[in-house]
Amino acid sequence: MVLISGRVTLPATELTFVDAHFGFGTALDDLLWTMRILVRPKVAIADHLADHRHADRHHADQREMTQWADST
Repeated sequence: MVLISGRVTLPATELTFVDAHFGFGTALDDLLWTMRILVRPKVAIADHLADHRHADRHHADQREMTQWADST
């Protein structure tokens, strides 16, 4: 989860479920770079499962894959 707010800092208790917080004055390049980093693991997991799906004859349920990716 990415949180964009007008505040420069937030208390840690408000960021418990937040992967990245961008406050006032954040550059667009910082936001884009962080989004690429946050998305990369999910793409790698999906590619890995697609590559090995036929080899091990295990068809992963799409919901299970998404839940696992979201929990990492």
